[in-house]
Amino acid sequence: MAPAIRGGQVNSTVMKFLNVSIASLIVGAGLGFVAAWCMTARLDRQYQMTITEGASALGAAVGMLLGWVAYYGIFKQKVRYETFCAVVALTTVTTAVTAYVLHILTDTGGWLSVFVAIAVFLAASFTLRHS
Repeated sequence: MAPAIRGGQVNSTVMKFLNVSIASLIVGAGLGFVAAWCMTARLDRQYQMTITEGASALGAAVGMLLGWVAYYGIFKQKVRYETFCAVVALTTVTTAVTAYVLHILTDTGGWLSVFVAIAVFLAASFTLRHS
């Protein structure tokens, strides 16, 4: 067992920072991938791959920044696993639906779902921070 972990608790500030960073990168990249996949459903394969790769990278960067804001600012380093999952689930579903609907309505506007994703993430984080 690593010296920074005692009794299932992460005691090191560096370990907490790395955990938040890695989880935020993975979740952000996943959200970017899902949004890009939803908004490119009717495009050719080459466009799907190009847009999905870029959206995953953008999602990872934005996700890491928002992860730090949420963990250190909104949740004050006291967040339960269930709350984390609820925030991620709400953000994922809303982002996917918004990306698809915007793509269908505007034919190219699915990328605007990133703004909806950020707003929903922050709203869900503030709403669920005491649960």
